[in-house]
Parts: sequence; structure tokens; C-alpha cells
Amino acid sequence: MRWRPATDVLAREKRCYTARTSARRVARVAEVDSQGMLRDTPLLLLAVRLLFSSRLTQSAHLITSIPAILVIAWLASRLLGVKHSWFRVIVSGFLGWLAAVALSLVLTNDQPQSIEFTRDVYVFAIVLTMLASVLFELIAQPSALAGSAPTRIPRPVNAVRLWFRRLLRYLQLTRIAARHGLGPYLGIGRHEHDEDLEGTSGLPHRITHALEDCGGMFVKLGQVLSTRRDLLPASFIQELSHLQDRVAPEDPHKMRELLEAELGRPVRDAFAEIEWHPLAAASIGQAYRGRLHSGEEVVIKVQRPGIAEAVERDIQVLLQLAKTVESRASWARDYNVGQFAQEFADRLREELDFRIEARNTMEIAANMSGTPELAIPAVHQELSSARVLALEWLDGVSVRQTAEIETLGYDRAKLAEVLLRTGVQQMLIDGVFHADPHPGNVMVLRDGRVGLIDFGAVSRLDAMQQS
Repeated sequence: MRWRPATDVLAREKRCYTARTSARRVARVAEVDSQGMLRDTPLLLLAVRLLFSSRLTQSAHLITSIPAILVIAWLASRLLGVKHSWFRVIVSGFLGWLAAVALSLVLTNDQPQSIEFTRDVYVFAIVLTMLASVLFELIAQPSALAGSAPTRIPRPVNAVRLWFRRLLRYLQLTRIAARHGLGPYLGIGRHEHDEDLEGTSGLPHRITHALEDCGGMFVKLGQVLSTRRDLLPASFIQELSHLQDRVAPEDPHKMRELLEAELGRPVRDAFAEIEWHPLAAASIGQAYRGRLHSGEEVVIKVQRPGIAEAVERDIQVLLQLAKTVESRASWARDYNVGQFAQEFADRLREELDFRIEARNTMEIAANMSGTPELAIPAVHQELSSARVLALEWLDGVSVRQTAEIETLGYDRAKLAEVLLRTGVQQMLIDGVFHADPHPGNVMVLRDGRVGLIDFGAVSRLDAMQQS
């Protein structure tokens, strides 16, 4: 028997151990399951390999999943709040779906028939489609960005929150409408016949109370409609006129905080005195009487906190309601309810910026400077902003207060003549005129002049329209 040196034996055993270890490693890496996928490959690498495997194509069911992919792509686009072309949305949807299937196969240990797989696919598909859309946005060329809507930072949580609030508001308004017997016009309940607006018994009363219960900009809508004698029957005008100034006042502490934030200084530094009981509480803002340190009396118009967001929410709901009513009532189509709602929405958005009202007031005041019978308040620009407007105080009464006008001995016919003449001048000569002359915006001053206030709504006529 031959004896080998110990060193040779040890070297041979080491070589055998190394060979066996290497073989086990190769077998482990090469081991595949029945579907041909690597088991012990890292998660991310396995997902990437799945993207290019035939197994993924089988699990994704691309043809039968097209409807789901399109819905997910649309939903992801809405959650991001950024509008893209349909091509980019669909491509993002397909990429997100494939990536979601690959990731779900890994997490469920390649069991596409399981409930967990289906759940994971839909959840991951939305998230990954949103990610694909963001990546498209980051790598897009300037020419591609030019074809998209104006970009902004995606805020999916905010978008979902706004959508949910809009849905709740829509449901609230439809319940109010149904409570006042207006449900059939919104698709709630039976609609046995299509009434003509002139012959709708009780409809003006129901609409007026529904608008009042809806609150917010719907009260403003009723106020605007109450001035449209050219559009609505007298019965509607009479009922809607009751909506004037019927708005609950805002908390004075909140209004004071907003005023100081807009002015950038304490109220006492800007005004010597403010009476925090509002002169008027409108749907967008409130008016207070104040006094400057110079002793001049002013009116301070302050926007309600958070009203811009509430108005935009209500505008979207209003436009949807207008479409629904038009589709179900012939009188709504005859009166172009949808077009009126869009025009009202556009004008209301302008009224949210008090700087526009300030410019309108100064422009019409300059145009009417040669008419001593008409008074338009001066604007204190240094005390005004987008949500605050400081105006000259006009001492007088509303034209609705007919008894007081009679007591003061004013000639109502002369006052009407002044109002008519100045209105015609604004429209046919100046081309800029007060577009919301409801009784709350027309005053009779103590000195006998006619006063116009609230120029948030102004219309313009070009030379062709004037002729």
C-alpha cells in the first residue's frame, strides 16, 4: 500500500470541495421552475427578465385586458392632474400594465390564477402607469411639451381629494333638487312630460328655494338670473329677486386674518376704524364700513376665505347639471342653459380677482367723469389686492328702498332717466358697461345723484357691436 504525503491528500480534498461547491452554485443558479423562470434570482432582476419573457405575455392577456388598460391609463392621468395626448396615455398604460404583471408574478411566486395576483396587478398597474407618465414628462422634448396642456407639478392626492369633494357636492345638490321637486330634470324619478317654461306652475318658487338651499355661487346665479327680464318670464324674475343679499355673514375673525394677510400689516396700521358688522354679505365677499387715518370714510370689500376653491368646485358641478337638464328638458335647450352656465362660470372666475374690479371701476369712472349726475366710487389702490378692495364711501340708499326715496323727495322719473342715459352712453359710446345692475348695485345718494357700485361684472362691445 502506497502512502501519500499529507499535503497531497489535503490538496486533493480541497480541489474536490471546491469542485462540489462550484457545482452546487451552478446548479442553484441554473435551477428553473416548470415555467422556465429563475427562482433564486434577485427580485428586481427577475422582474426585468420577466418583461422580456413569453411567460409575461401569457399572463398579461394583452388583448383581453385592453379595456382594463385603457381605464387604468385614464384614471392615472386624472390622478396626476396633467393632460397628455391619448397616444402617450395609452402607451403609459400598456407599459404600466406589463410592469405590474411582471412584479405581481414575482410577488405571488408565479401563480397568475391566484386572487393575490389579480389584486396586485390592478394596484401596481395604476401606480406604475402614473410613474410611466411622469417619466414621459421628464424625457419629453420641448416640442412634445408644447402639444400638452400647461404643465404643473402632479398632485395625485390633491386631485383625488378635489374629485371626491366635487362628487359629494354633486350628490348634495341632486338631493336638494329632488327635495324641491326638480329631480326629474336631473334624471331622478319619472319624467312624464316635458313642460314649457311658461306653463310650469310652481317651478319658479321651487327653483328659487333650491338655489337658496344650495348656497354659494348658486345664490349668485339666482341673483344674475333675477336681472334677465329678456331671458325669463316675469314669474321667475319676481321669485328670484328674493335671493338678493340673502347670504349668511362670515366669521369676523377669519375676515380680519385674511385682510391682514392681504395687506401685509395689522389692520390698525391701515385703517383708523372698521365696523366688523358687514354692510352686505354676498356670495363671494363681504363689505365693511371703515375710516382711514385721514378721516375719509371707505367701504372695504373682503373676499370670503376659501371661496375660490368652493366656486371652482361648484362651477364644475353647475356645468354638469346644465348638460343634464338640457338633455332632459326642451325648455332648457330653448333657453341655451348650457351656454348661459358657461358664460356665468367665466364671469364668476373674473369676479374672484378684485384687481379686475378695481380696473373696471377706474375705467368706467374715467369714462363717466363728464356726467355729474352719476357717482362711481374712487379706488384706494394702496389698500387693495386680489382679495381686498377699498373704495370711497357713497352715502345713500339702495333703489329697492322706494319708501325712503319717496321720503327724501327725489324725483324717481329723473333718477330713472339718469340711469338710462348713462347706461346707453356706456354701451354705445364708451363700449364698456356695468353688466350686473341689479337693485343692490344701484344707489340714490343723499345729494340726489345716482350711484353705481360693484363693477366685478363688466361687458365690452366693439365698434361693430355698437353700430
